[in-house]
Amino acid sequence: MPTDTNRHDLIDTPLQVLMVIESSNYFNRVDSLQFDLFYQRLQNSIHKTISKHRGKEKHLKTNIYLVTFNSVDDAISCALKIKHNAKYVTPSFDSSYKILNIGINSSKAKLVDEAIRMATYYCEVVSGDIVISSEVNSIYQDVHHNPKLNKDKIRSLKPREEDFLKRLMSFVEEHWNDSQFSVTDFSQKMGFSNSQLNRNIKSLTGLPPNSFIKKLRLQRALKLLYNRKGTIANVAFETGFNSPTYFSKCFSKQFGILPSTFLKQNT
Repeated sequence: MPTDTNRHDLIDTPLQVLMVIESSNYFNRVDSLQFDLFYQRLQNSIHKTISKHRGKEKHLKTNIYLVTFNSVDDAISCALKIKHNAKYVTPSFDSSYKILNIGINSSKAKLVDEAIRMATYYCEVVSGDIVISSEVNSIYQDVHHNPKLNKDKIRSLKPREEDFLKRLMSFVEEHWNDSQFSVTDFSQKMGFSNSQLNRNIKSLTGLPPNSFIKKLRLQRALKLLYNRKGTIANVAFETGFNSPTYFSKCFSKQFGILPSTFLKQNT
């Protein structure tokens, strides 16, 4: 989650359009210090596209960018162009290069932290390559007199989905790494029946609750291993897995590589 203390300097007007871009660069390295040629091309393409669409860019983490725009048009056009270009600057035989998620939100200066947080959830949690908030969609519709965005390329969240996402992640952030955490606990504490919770989470993320939690744990475990924040066993227990062996099995199934191999490649 972005925590850069200087990100407020990106907000210089009452309303800004915020874009969070998350790329998967964990597997595309020549060695621990150098990205391969295809990933470098992808990054160069992203930078050029942002500049062309008058975006103001800040590199928050190795694979996360925060960009601000003065118009919704620029933000949406930029996102579509970034996704389009990724098809041509990366190899067709390896889909890992194309794991590129974009979240677009809007914010007034005083609420920028929350807006960035939600845009990051759009990238990490919501199913869809480009996810935009209901407010961004509303602004776009007003400017263009109600045109229809391509639903295959852009997912526009409804206000009720945004409210559910906010509630969901507020709860999940407290309990995601608890190995005793169950779907029944999940539903009861959030005030839903199991079937209601399943329906809402699956609609938002494309996954049932158990799979959603497991995927989130594995994503965070991946980041910990990438940043060398512990041994495989330590990371397994820290992210809510009861067994390093089971963790390795799940990791391999999710990412196509054993955590031990991944560590060696990034040492």
